Amino acid sequence: MPKLGGLAPRQGLADQAEHLQQQINELEEQRRKIAQTVRSKCRVLGATVAKAVQPQLSKRPNEAALSRALTEALPPMDQAVVADAAEAFRSLDEEKDELRAAREAEQASSGFLDHYRRYARIASRRRARLPRTEHARYENLQRELLKAQGDRQQAQEDRKKAGERVAALDERAARLSAQDATLRTGPEMRDARALDQAAADASRTAGELARAEADRRTAAETHTRALGRLATAGNRLTAAQETLETVQDRLAENGAAVRLDTPRTHGAPEAALRREADETTARRRRAVEHVEELITRAERTGEACRAAQLRADEAEEEVVHSRERLAEAEESVAEAGRALVNAAREHLSGCVELRIPGLPGVLDAVQNWATTLHGPHPARMAAAEAHRTLASHLADRAADLAHREAGTAQRQRLTAEELTTLEAGGQRGPSAPYTRTPDVRERALGAPLWRLVDFRSHVTESERAGLEAALEASGLLDAWVRPDGSAVAADGDDVLLDPLNQPGGELLGSVLCPAVDHADAGAAAVGEPTVERLLAAIGLAGKDGGTTEAVPGGSGGNDTWVSTDGRFRVGALTGSWTKDSAQYVGEGAREQARRSRMRELRITLAALEAEREQLAEELRAFGRRRGVLEAELAAVPGDDDLRHAHARVTAAADAIHRARVRHGERDADLTRATADAERAAAELTGTAADMNLPARMTGLGSVRQALADRTALLAAFWPALRERAEAEHAVTGEQAETDRAELRVSELAERTTEAVRLAAAADEQLTTLRSTVGAAVAELQRRLEETAAAVRDCVREQRRAQDDFGDADRRASHAEGRIERLAEDVTEATAARERAIAALQRFVSTGLLAAALPDAVVPDGDGGAWAATPAVNLARAIESQLSSTDDSDAAWERVQKRLSEEFGRLQERCPGMATPPQPVRVRTACGSTSSTRAVNGPFPNSPKLLPPRSPN
Repeated sequence: MPKLGGLAPRQGLADQAEHLQQQINELEEQRRKIAQTVRSKCRVLGATVAKAVQPQLSKRPNEAALSRALTEALPPMDQAVVADAAEAFRSLDEEKDELRAAREAEQASSGFLDHYRRYARIASRRRARLPRTEHARYENLQRELLKAQGDRQQAQEDRKKAGERVAALDERAARLSAQDATLRTGPEMRDARALDQAAADASRTAGELARAEADRRTAAETHTRALGRLATAGNRLTAAQETLETVQDRLAENGAAVRLDTPRTHGAPEAALRREADETTARRRRAVEHVEELITRAERTGEACRAAQLRADEAEEEVVHSRERLAEAEESVAEAGRALVNAAREHLSGCVELRIPGLPGVLDAVQNWATTLHGPHPARMAAAEAHRTLASHLADRAADLAHREAGTAQRQRLTAEELTTLEAGGQRGPSAPYTRTPDVRERALGAPLWRLVDFRSHVTESERAGLEAALEASGLLDAWVRPDGSAVAADGDDVLLDPLNQPGGELLGSVLCPAVDHADAGAAAVGEPTVERLLAAIGLAGKDGGTTEAVPGGSGGNDTWVSTDGRFRVGALTGSWTKDSAQYVGEGAREQARRSRMRELRITLAALEAEREQLAEELRAFGRRRGVLEAELAAVPGDDDLRHAHARVTAAADAIHRARVRHGERDADLTRATADAERAAAELTGTAADMNLPARMTGLGSVRQALADRTALLAAFWPALRERAEAEHAVTGEQAETDRAELRVSELAERTTEAVRLAAAADEQLTTLRSTVGAAVAELQRRLEETAAAVRDCVREQRRAQDDFGDADRRASHAEGRIERLAEDVTEATAARERAIAALQRFVSTGLLAAALPDAVVPDGDGGAWAATPAVNLARAIESQLSSTDDSDAAWERVQKRLSEEFGRLQERCPGMATPPQPVRVRTACGSTSSTRAVNGPFPNSPKLLPPRSPN
């Protein structure tokens, strides 16, 4: 099957697969016929063997006769038939592989085409988005341009109207200004100013009168409130004085209890008085605490004296008990020593392996050692010495037996491996010399000479033995034969024989014939012709020592020959060897040697197994002896009890020493405790008398409670004192405030009387003027107010008209600028739409749209650019039909990645597939950029996909 240069169509792959299947069926039929032929020949062979073997059942089989009978009954199969059958089988496997490859290629192409269609749909929708977007932008700009032109025309009309209004309002403002000036220069204006001044004076004096009356009422109310606060301050002073007297009485009673005077309330600031009272109370509290400490110390020293007396009595009793324990410990040491000597005598005299020379002397040493424990245990030392001597002897014997057992196991393993190989049908060749490279024969084709030849039928058994001995001794028997016919030395480097130089006379080929095993790849590579040329390069000498032309000493001593009696010559090297029978040359000889070697190996295995059992039993016996020796050593009586007894004696001696020292220390402690108790009692009595305090804890408790009450009374005393002082100060302040309020009331009453007089005079003046010139002034004021209102209205109208004119002018200017920008944008949008339509036209020409939407109607451009309307309609149709396809950036990235992966799998199925081109860039309608991989190789008519969009 030819290699796939591109992705073949699915139908083509299916046709190729069908053709391969037909070839496979034909090959299967040929193999079936060959199998039938082989089975028929095997049945003939079985019948012939039965006939040949039946007369020989009662006597020893003749191998040569049996071979001849088989040869006559089953002639060799024609090599051409065998070659045809082998070629058919090889062709069958190749055709199967090609069929499987074709099927895999078809499946891969189908999967890739499905994914490619999805890729084409996404690419088509993304490409169709840009023309629609650009066309929508073009239409929006056109609508905005029309709207901007209408706005400009309306703004120009509004600006014209606003200008006309501004001119009319300026004329009206001038007329109103002249009217106002005329009214203000007439004679009625002087009377109007006098009337205004009189009205202002009347209003001012009326206001002053109202304010004076209000101030008088406020001052009266303030005076009333000051009288109320003065009465409240007097009540507060009375209550504070009563509270202070009550607290002073309770402080006097408490001072008698704690034996202190009542605190002062005059002669110093309150802070100093309070600090003096607190210091006095604190000194009294410290005195009470000091006396309490002295009482506690006296009680503690008395308790310590009694405890010291008790400890001194206990120390004296401990000295007596320690003497008794020391006597008991010394008696236990003597008993433990006697028990150790008896146990050592009983154990060591009954040991089987652990024999100690001079046992009585050892026991005497143990008895002497038991009294002092100076040095190591004599019995253990003697037992350890005897154990080391015997253990060393046993270890040497066990190591020797283990070494012998390991060697026997190694020989047994090698023998078993060789027997397993021979039983599996393997054959043993001559031993490899140590000069041979270990793996030289695995690296090259060929076979040793003994696997390539066989004796001819007329050669006798003795001649066979002599020839094989000569070949083996000369090194030719195991020499490696390469396919070119040269024999290589055992180390793989030295060529021993050049088959091109043939000696004269009788040749080795007269007694040996080629016997190549074609099942062996190395031997089959050599072939029969090569073996024949190799045998023709070696001479054959008779039993008299020479050949027809090649004799010892001839040809300069460089000829090569072998003899049937075991002699040989290889150039200058000559020698001889003999053996009982041939073992390597010929299949029959190798089979007989294999069976003989198997019998020898079975006998050897049995002997090695018996030897291993004997050695293992001896090792186990030595192990048991070693275990008995270790157990006897471990069972030697220990000195733990004796050492414990000695430890108890030492501990008892130390205890009695400590008890005596402790008794002396307790007597000294008792003396010191008694002196401390007497001093504490004397100090307590003197201090309590000096401080006028009781010397008992109960009396001090009453004094402490009174001090606590005094602290609470002082805490109430100082606020009461402060409250009385503050109440006195408040009464003084409120009295002064009341006096000031009374004075303020009298002053404001006088000022109110004066304000009433002035207000009456101003009102009378205003009434008189109004009755004389009031009508003319009123008419003048009315006309002035109307003129002022008209001026204000005209100014507002002028400002509004000017604002309207400015706004219309700005709107017209803005519209002009917007029209210019939109005209440029429309031009740019037209060009962008044309580019987008051209890109869509190029995209459609790639064939991707046909792969995505086979039924899509494409505009007919007649070789030129598409018109805008049909191109936009096509883009809208693509969007409508592919609206369910996800064309987001994430989906686009995934489909590109999957396309590369699918194409890689397709290339694995079709090795001849072209490599896809490099990635290109794609600009979407929203301006984002992503990469894709154009897949041109496998597809006919598939140019580069989605060329990059221009920045505009």
